[in-house]
Amino acid sequence: MTALVVALAACGGAASESPHRSITRADLKATPSGPPMIDPSLMPRTAGTKLVIPDEQLAIGARLRGAFKYCIDTDGNVTDVRIVQSTQLPGYDQKIVRTIGAWTFQPVVVDGRPTAVCSVATFLFALH
Repeated sequence: MTALVVALAACGGAASESPHRSITRADLKATPSGPPMIDPSLMPRTAGTKLVIPDEQLAIGARLRGAFKYCIDTDGNVTDVRIVQSTQLPGYDQKIVRTIGAWTFQPVVVDGRPTAVCSVATFLFALH
C-alpha cells in the first residue's frame, strides 16, 4: 500500500479565515527593496488550492521540498511569485508558481491602511 503526503507549511490562513489579531508595523520585516515580509499566518487566503501534486512519476519514498516567495498588492492579489528553494523538479516548481499566482487574500491592513506585503510558502511532498 502506498500513501501520498502533501503538506503546505506556512502558507497563510485557510480560505475565508479571519485575521487572528490586528497587524501593526511591528509585524513587518523590512526588505532592501520591494514590499515588506510578513508571517503568512497573518495573510488570510480567500481563494486558491494548497494541494499541488507533481505530474512526474516518482518512486516510493520520494520527498520533495520547495520554498516560494510571493507578494500581494493592496487588494490581496498575488503580484509576484519566485522560487526561493527549488523542489529539484522544474515542472513541479512551475506548477506551484502557477498555483500560488492564482491565490487571493484578504487585503493586509497595517495600522488601518491596506498594505502590499510578501511572504514565503513552503511546499512538502512525500510518497510513502
